[in-house]
Amino acid sequence: MADLWKIWLPEPTVQETLKKGGFYAKRPFKGLKIISLNTNSACYVGSFPLYAELSNPDPDGQLEFMKSELIHSEKNNEKVYIIGVNYLKDILLFLLNIS
Repeated sequence: MADLWKIWLPEPTVQETLKKGGFYAKRPFKGLKIISLNTNSACYVGSFPLYAELSNPDPDGQLEFMKSELIHSEKNNEKVYIIGVNYLKDILLFLLNIS
């Protein structure tokens, strides 16, 4: 995915996090940051046990990445949009499994 998106997201730091876990941060212009999270890793029913594991609650480093990006944006007085995609099927399956 990272190689396919390199045209639009060429920065080395973006490429690194895309390859690591499918998440990234981008500044389209001064004062605004977009953080794109890989919600499939956290919300996909098959992946949920990874995040429920108490010994390693952040297996791909995405939560630490988001925390770091938000702290940096707060210090620089940036506005932040956080985006992600979840498929309705996965949400319904998740809800059915926890009820």
